[in-house]
Amino acid sequence: MEPDTLRPSEEKTDPSERLEKAKKLKEEGNAKFKVEDFPGARKAYAEALRITQKMPEDLASETAELRRPVQLNLALVCLRLDPTEPFRALELCEEVLDAEPENPKATYRKAKALLELGEEKEAEFELVRACKLMPKDATVRKDLEALRQKLRDDKAKEQQSFQGLFEKNPGFASEGRVSDAQRLSKADVDDIYFHDGKENPYEGAERPEELARDFQLQGRLEDATQAYEVAMGRSAQEENWLSHLSYALDYGALLMDLNIDRLALRCFNTVFERPAEPESAAQPLRQHALLLKAICLLNESSDAEADISECLEKWLQLAHPGEAGSVVESLQRLKEEGKGTADTVVALGLMQLLQSQESLVNTFADAVILDDLKEGDSFFGTQQRRATRWNMLGAVLANRGQPEKAISVWRQALQCQPHYPRALVNMAMSQLKCGDFLGACASQAKALKVLPPWATEEIWQQLEKDRLEGYKGKEEISQDSQVEAKASEKVVTNDETEVIISREEISQKFGMMIDVEPLEDGGHRISDIREGGIVDLWNKQNDTLALRVNDVLMSVNGMSTFEGMMEQFKHQLSCQLKRRRRPAPQPPAEGLKEDDSEAKKEAAEWERKKIIDSEFGSGAGERLGRIEKMYHRVGSNDIFQEELPTGRRLAPGYVENLMPVCPFHDLKDHPWCAELKKHWKQIRQELKKNLDESLWTPGAYQKSNEAYGKDWKIMGVLTEDKWQDPERFKVTTGVLKQLQGIKPFEAFFAKMPPRTTIAPHSDNLNYVLTSHLALELEEGKCSITVGNEEKYWKEGEMVILDTTFIHSTKNESSRPRYVLVLRFWHPGLTEEERRAIHVSHMILARAAQ
Repeated sequence: MEPDTLRPSEEKTDPSERLEKAKKLKEEGNAKFKVEDFPGARKAYAEALRITQKMPEDLASETAELRRPVQLNLALVCLRLDPTEPFRALELCEEVLDAEPENPKATYRKAKALLELGEEKEAEFELVRACKLMPKDATVRKDLEALRQKLRDDKAKEQQSFQGLFEKNPGFASEGRVSDAQRLSKADVDDIYFHDGKENPYEGAERPEELARDFQLQGRLEDATQAYEVAMGRSAQEENWLSHLSYALDYGALLMDLNIDRLALRCFNTVFERPAEPESAAQPLRQHALLLKAICLLNESSDAEADISECLEKWLQLAHPGEAGSVVESLQRLKEEGKGTADTVVALGLMQLLQSQESLVNTFADAVILDDLKEGDSFFGTQQRRATRWNMLGAVLANRGQPEKAISVWRQALQCQPHYPRALVNMAMSQLKCGDFLGACASQAKALKVLPPWATEEIWQQLEKDRLEGYKGKEEISQDSQVEAKASEKVVTNDETEVIISREEISQKFGMMIDVEPLEDGGHRISDIREGGIVDLWNKQNDTLALRVNDVLMSVNGMSTFEGMMEQFKHQLSCQLKRRRRPAPQPPAEGLKEDDSEAKKEAAEWERKKIIDSEFGSGAGERLGRIEKMYHRVGSNDIFQEELPTGRRLAPGYVENLMPVCPFHDLKDHPWCAELKKHWKQIRQELKKNLDESLWTPGAYQKSNEAYGKDWKIMGVLTEDKWQDPERFKVTTGVLKQLQGIKPFEAFFAKMPPRTTIAPHSDNLNYVLTSHLALELEEGKCSITVGNEEKYWKEGEMVILDTTFIHSTKNESSRPRYVLVLRFWHPGLTEEERRAIHVSHMILARAAQ
């Protein structure tokens, strides 16, 4: 076994050398893992972890970025070894989860290690958490289902009373019913739940199923899922199986809207498996479940044609008893004779889809216009399900190469059901195919607004792809200019030079943008050089060697990939750049000159407003004018600055006319402060239980943090709309959630060590205000200066400040200062303005990861 601590000689080695060696060991471990040399991979990964112990603080972030994937890889290797090493795998996963409590891979591999150790109930708990973190991962869900089946089987062996309870085929006949001795526990049905009962806010609701339906209409889909879970769990406990089947059907339909067909299938299987009396009342529910299951199988079945045909054959027997002949012939005959319902037409469309029939589009179009008089006879024939029929027609059109028509159809679906994430996501895909990058991002952003957080990962992945597509397409103005650009790339000269550009501090930005995609003949084009950046200053001092827009950057410190060059710019004080000159761009032909007439400017302005109106509602182009102005300034690098008698302000993110403009705001204008202050002692007590140094991270962005307050640390409570650890910070989270009259932006505990300062700086955004609740400090020795005004913190008291004023802090005491920082949206913003900024924040934050 290799040593697990640093040797004395290694402690004297340059930490940067150890870090570089560890990176090579990581790559070595990856290579050995790929060829299934697990002992070799284990040795390399373990060595990488060993030599990256006791690293200096300035390398802490880079070390953590290396160690975390190595720890996860080594955990996986320990589970693949023969014999396995589950204890070591468990230790590694725990180390990662200490730093990142919501890490999905660590959670899943911890569950696998627990299974190896025979700790099945603990493994079940961790698999449930993993399913919440990775709702689209079929492997995790499959492992959870397998474990729960094993637990059920073990219980059956002991009690011998649950035999045959969970057969896969529908049990419509009386022999499938459960005797009094065969009662179902909540554990038998909770494998489709995302929330534990203790976390569910609707456990005490009198009629949770009605809440769920209301939440769906309001677009509160996360709340709807929680309410349905309560309704299903309660009806199972009460053995009210008819209601249970109805809730399972509705919940499954909701999961289909969320694009989670695998879990929807589990709900529909529940409708088949559970007995209910009278059977005549249960039969329509089973019938509807069969049709919905057939739709889900389009995406989930490995043999869609066979499984869907079998499913629809059973549906036909229930919906139209006595029909003879093949399924397609029977459905076609029923439709032509006018005896079918909207469900019949949908079923026919599914069969035609499997057989690639040309009449498919007309069939789904017929389904849209067909409404049934008797709601109980048809699932899709009601007005409430019209949006679903429009969505299916849109999908058929899109898959047949008609994205423009599909977009029009999905707009119809969204008129029927504005909070319909599946239609929004589908429409975004077609908008992207049509070149409407802005529209695609807006549709995806709307979907993100209504989707529960655990159902958004696929959209974030698509947003990243859209961002890159939009970036690549920014300069594709006309077909003529594209041809000219391609021609100019072929006459690139071989004038290559190397220059070295240095900076004194990491916080100083190089200020140079390069294209993501490499050129056909190598290198990345320089697309922008920001005024005031390190490259711009260097250019002014070195005119003959200056870097220019359209030059080709071949490498930075020997790194030639986009990601490699960005890493060098991010972390190195000195960069050696290999650059190749490109010929100066030729002026466009006479016929291609830009038309800057007043008429064209007016047309462009009209088009801009039309785009905004289409995505945010009629008149939004006018209503969001000051938000658009802000982003125009940001894009132009136009930083808002002003000198006032109360102090200097600096705000790259500046929205006009947000009042009042003052360093400290009056608490009387924010009544929620009084409610928050009532709980300060409980919050402080909770903080004191969590002072472990490993829980704290550098405040702000780490490199910027080093520039003005390297010792300042934070512990997140609310970040990017996500409550970071609601179990650890149960009191704090609960208090913040129930505050009225405030829209939180983020919340965290802030720690300032004794005898330290935070240098003067701006937080850059005037549309977010900041409040401090003082929790633990030495009064009279801890203060904050905002603009020209200084205030001393007092325990249990609050201040609200505008952090666009230059501000600084100091702790002159001999003990740490702790405050709860709550940043919140400026109340002067309209809801629509806040939503527009919020959507852009989400997209930019995710794209930056």
